[in-house]
Amino acid sequence: MSRLSDTLQRTLDELNLSAAQLERNADLPAMTLAHIRKGSHPRSDRFDKLLGSIATLSLRVELLIAYVLDDTPDTYTPALEAVLRQHLHTLLQAQEGPVSSSTIIQGLASVRPLSTATKARLVLDQMRTRLDEGDIILADWLADTGTLLAGIHLPASPDQSPIQEH
Repeated sequence: MSRLSDTLQRTLDELNLSAAQLERNADLPAMTLAHIRKGSHPRSDRFDKLLGSIATLSLRVELLIAYVLDDTPDTYTPALEAVLRQHLHTLLQAQEGPVSSSTIIQGLASVRPLSTATKARLVLDQMRTRLDEGDIILADWLADTGTLLAGIHLPASPDQSPIQEH
């Protein structure tokens, strides 16, 4: 059983909620929590919604720690868990407004500058969220500009054809 699955079950028990109730509160698709219970990790936008629907900071921190530790190599797990437990609660407590993975990443950036790859992933996650929310202007822009950028910077692999406009 994954740490996230186990922590999610403890969270549901503590909140005295069913998975379906929490999914409705978080505006998540049905079966999202069932997939987590089976060991899958949700997309970052869905995990943000889940965290945002839980009022108790300590429960959000535990879910976030479990989410991170599931993907951490065993040899690094104790050290990373110690760092997260020491700093994450304080960092989240200092944030005002809704807490999301981008808020956490930005907060951690004040401790240590973000790498270019992390900044790029943060931007891509934010764009994916906006697309999922139906941002047509962004979709149009990405369809045009993304095609150009992908063609220049991402050579097609032998088994794929290059991205083409339809």
